[in-house]
Amino acid sequence: MYLIIASSLTAFGIVFYIIPTIIRIASEKNLCDELNHRSSHKKRTPSLGGLAIFIALTLSIFFWTAEISLLIRYLLFGSLIVTMMGLKDDIVTLSPSTKIAGQMVAIIVLIHFAGVSIDSFFGLFGINELPVYLSYAFTLLFMLTIVNGFNLIDGIDGLAASIALLAASFFGSWFYWVGQEGEALIAFTLIGALLAFLLYNITPAKIFLGDTGSLLIGLVVSILCVQFWGHQTNPIIFDNAPIVACSVLIIPLFDTVRVFYIRIVKGKSPFRPDRSHLHHMLIDMGFTHMRATGVLIAVSLFFIITACLMQGIMIEVQMLLLSGLAIVFSRLIYQLKKNYDLDMAEQLLSEKYGASQKKSFSRKHHVSPLPPKQKIRL
Repeated sequence: MYLIIASSLTAFGIVFYIIPTIIRIASEKNLCDELNHRSSHKKRTPSLGGLAIFIALTLSIFFWTAEISLLIRYLLFGSLIVTMMGLKDDIVTLSPSTKIAGQMVAIIVLIHFAGVSIDSFFGLFGINELPVYLSYAFTLLFMLTIVNGFNLIDGIDGLAASIALLAASFFGSWFYWVGQEGEALIAFTLIGALLAFLLYNITPAKIFLGDTGSLLIGLVVSILCVQFWGHQTNPIIFDNAPIVACSVLIIPLFDTVRVFYIRIVKGKSPFRPDRSHLHHMLIDMGFTHMRATGVLIAVSLFFIITACLMQGIMIEVQMLLLSGLAIVFSRLIYQLKKNYDLDMAEQLLSEKYGASQKKSFSRKHHVSPLPPKQKIRL
């Protein structure tokens, strides 16, 4: 436990100490997040916070780990790949295919050399042990989804780092409880780094994670998630490990799948950015960054508690219930956003054309019977 606490405190101290220097250098060199139609911020902000987290993780783990295991060795190797990829993207912008290729290299190395893989579905859909090739393929897809999920939810102050902090706290506590000290040290080192980063990332944010940080924390959390899924032969066993693992990361996992589906249905590239994420809808309804982050953290906690309480129930029923709750929540946010837009449109009509025109606005058809030139685009 001493090494775990020491590594966490070291990571906290490193991030807390070097973030101000990174902010100053990034501002001087104009390495800031550019404002665009998707931005939820009103001023340009440095976006290299992930560099501090990478330095803290690397130095802390190397210094305090009792033994450099295969997992730690290839974790640091994979972290270096995604960090360099993210850093280059933050500076010059890379294509989605290039970033995916880099992530795949890092993940494949971890799967093949460090044994980070999902080899059982615990009876979900009647599947228990997976053949090696299916295990590799599913693990690769699952980890890619998590890594890119963190990249996609990193759109408002505190959200990606808070979700990663929650996940690392859950997985780290479990690893420590069952005696998996290597994984516990990784998790608590990440916790220390994230706590220090959040001091600079809460509203008003002085620095962002950038792709450098979101890809890095996504990779580390995905490793912890897969190791949790695959280490259920200890004294404390979750007989619904896939359900619990997905519930811990429900926001990045579900929001990524949901947004990709919406974009594909609309005939757009799934990698084309827009404001259809859950956090964007909350912000567009007038939520502050920290309030929106708080709502999504609360939802994550609800899903985690629900999944932990569902042990013993048929696992397919658990999956259906988890998926159904996620869909209901997203539909609720969508409907609230839709009603908010309609209310704003009515208010604009009332202010511009008077109360008589406001009455002509039909919620049923979502349009106003005013002449075409007088319609308001929602």
